[in-house]
Amino acid sequence: MGSALGHAVFYFTVMSRHYEGSWGGFLIYLVDFPASVLVLLLSSALGIRTDYALLAGGTVWWFCVGIMIAKLFTLISKRVSK
Repeated sequence: MGSALGHAVFYFTVMSRHYEGSWGGFLIYLVDFPASVLVLLLSSALGIRTDYALLAGGTVWWFCVGIMIAKLFTLISKRVSK
């Protein structure tokens, strides 16, 4: 959950500042890279605003990444304790 919260804070920090051109959106795209491609395709197909789609999709992406990392650490700690 911490990674999803961190993503949301990063998103609002980037979007609240003024960047020349589209650098702010590009930073968010890079941070969410694997998920951002799918999110951009879906937002275009469904007509959803890209900034809202990247916030929602990126936060879900980082929530899932956090769960996978937690499970990995649990698995590793179980193997070490044997």
